[in-house]
Amino acid sequence: MARRKADVAISMEHLGGGPIIINSRNATDKNGRTKLHRACMNSDYDKVAELLQKEGVNIIATDKNKSTPLHLACTAGNERIVDLLIKKIADRLAPALQRNFINSTDGNENTPLGIACYKGHTQVAELLLNHGADINHTNSQQV
Repeated sequence: MARRKADVAISMEHLGGGPIIINSRNATDKNGRTKLHRACMNSDYDKVAELLQKEGVNIIATDKNKSTPLHLACTAGNERIVDLLIKKIADRLAPALQRNFINSTDGNENTPLGIACYKGHTQVAELLLNHGADINHTNSQQV
């Protein structure tokens, strides 16, 4: 139960309120990226899986561009990592917060779905749509 409360606290920070939980597993580099961000960006499935097994890893942490690990996995087009992130979120958050995570926007108001579509990652886009991604969202350029 404490784990869910911690994740809700982190989620509330992501949604604009409440405290954020910080620990060494969530240390960031100069771009505000955690180890999980970097593993997703580099399509390192084994590292992502390893990090997600650790207690306290912030799966919804945002970097300086407000990108979550999911945004970066969608940029890389790694369907396995996107699927793993969605499954982990399903284990940790209530359905309404899961949708918020899947539809979260980065600094340019891009959602993970928008990024996957822009990059031509159709399987990733289908996976996101199957998990409640909002097909009608537009970014700051109305795309």
